[in-house]
Amino acid sequence: YDQYPNKFLRKIYKNKISKIMQSSNLVVAGNYYIANYAKRNGVKNVKVIPTVVNHEKYLSKSDNNHHPKFTIGWIGSPSTARHIQVAKEALIKICSDSNVQFLVIGANSSDLNDIPAKIIPWLEETENSNLIKFDIGIMPLPDTPWERGKCGFKIIQYMASGIPVIASPVGINNHIVDHGINGFLANNSFDWVKYIKKLKNDSALRKSMGLAGQKKVKENYSLEMIAPKILKILSKSI
Repeated sequence: YDQYPNKFLRKIYKNKISKIMQSSNLVVAGNYYIANYAKRNGVKNVKVIPTVVNHEKYLSKSDNNHHPKFTIGWIGSPSTARHIQVAKEALIKICSDSNVQFLVIGANSSDLNDIPAKIIPWLEETENSNLIKFDIGIMPLPDTPWERGKCGFKIIQYMASGIPVIASPVGINNHIVDHGINGFLANNSFDWVKYIKKLKNDSALRKSMGLAGQKKVKENYSLEMIAPKILKILSKSI
């Protein structure tokens, strides 16, 4: 709210979130950026609990579900699809290869702005089966305050499915992606092209990164690991 484009609404609501935080016994933040915001506003009891998934419900990428074309994938919603533009130049260049395709789950065609892509509507029933069509999953982000507050859900989904990731080094992405182990962090178009090509040409690397990502999700971003921590935090705050 403190950066809302409408000056009138910004004036009214700019302190809304900080006031809510200040009046709370406990603030649970999805990442350190939000946690630091709370602390700067005088909140004493702040805990960081990441976004989690029930990793057991995710299908796993394997050689049996490999698509004939190398498939770059993105999942999200129309409200976040504009972020794909960060990797636009690289995607156009890479997708000029007839053996490469870009699958987008949950966006509108108007969001892609000349990026060649096959759009798949998001449905809860088909989300997991569509995810494993990806050979790699991407999360481009501009480095702005709003995006620094995001919690990396799509990266965690990719990793839960055994898919290596390429992401912008913005906010929580730097904590979820272990560069060179479960994915890559791309700073610019040159990096996006380099890392996409590297993963395209190395199926063994894709597999090892996918397994590393699954391991990290199970240990750090899974419901079974985080739920007991939440219960413990809440019980101490009552």
